[in-house]
Amino acid sequence: MSGFLLSRGGIPEFDTTKDGQCMSILNRKQGIGLMFIAHAGLISTGAVTVFLLLVLKNYIRNVVHPPPGKWKLIRTHVDAYLLSLLFADLLQGIGAVLSLRWALEHKTYCSAYCTAQGVIQHLGETGVALGTLVIGLHTFLTVFFHFKPPRWGWMAVITVQWSFLGLYIVIAYFKTKGPVPYYAPTPFWCWISSEHDPDRIFAEYLWMWLAAFSNIALYIPLFFLLRGNIHVNPATREITFNFNLKSSFGNCFSRRKGNGQEWGIMGGGVARGGHGTASASTTTSNGNEKEALKLIWYPISYTAVILPISIARWSTSFLEPDTIPVNQLPITKTAITTFIFGLSGGF
Repeated sequence: MSGFLLSRGGIPEFDTTKDGQCMSILNRKQGIGLMFIAHAGLISTGAVTVFLLLVLKNYIRNVVHPPPGKWKLIRTHVDAYLLSLLFADLLQGIGAVLSLRWALEHKTYCSAYCTAQGVIQHLGETGVALGTLVIGLHTFLTVFFHFKPPRWGWMAVITVQWSFLGLYIVIAYFKTKGPVPYYAPTPFWCWISSEHDPDRIFAEYLWMWLAAFSNIALYIPLFFLLRGNIHVNPATREITFNFNLKSSFGNCFSRRKGNGQEWGIMGGGVARGGHGTASASTTTSNGNEKEALKLIWYPISYTAVILPISIARWSTSFLEPDTIPVNQLPITKTAITTFIFGLSGGF
């Protein structure tokens, strides 16, 4: 959930009270819409929390009763990227849950609570977009070109990702001057105010659409690779094409030379078993296909939920008359699409 309502023809999205506090008055229907959005965030937060607790349980089990051979919590780059993505999903869900207060009070207003919601949503939503982009790029490079990143690669990527988000928020927040704070009612919840439309684009929209479009661009050739229509030589990286319409899933997975180990997509669960992308045991083609498809489905589902919420954003921002007050703005399309978007943590 994000500030998908832009400034409407120069008309502020909120009224300014005598004490300088910005505020949006919401009607009963808008409050009900926010209740649905908050419940979606609660479901998403619950699903992510349960999964993280299971990971913690497995980790504690391995500490108390170590399994045979070497083991560690983060065995592959994908494990690290998924944990980072889940953390962003958790923040995104919490940001949606915070809208429950606005639903109960039938108003949104500038306050420490409003700022907290804006920061959490900024971190969560952009973090999910960046995490999805990273997983898409990593999956494509490792599956298509058999690229093997350095062991420290995931630490560098995740550090850059969250440092960028943190620095962007701190710098933008403290450089903001004037009566309107950086995070303000937009108008149904708190996010980057309409006074900072460029930041809305560069802080979130750019990354959401970059993740969506890159998924489309990367996963189309990846699909044909998995289908057997494209083959990449792991040694020379020469690409050849096979236009046979009959699917031959699994043929695209080549064995890596040098250590006699078969190259796999993902070495297993997050907390137990395996030794990374190069598995010591032979993995069947069907197993490789299933593991690869697991990585594909999340970016595809993310792209699918971005489309309807974007349509709702543009129709609400540009097709509705500019003279409509905040408490008369329709929320149905926004609530439905944001509800679906808010459930992304449970996908």
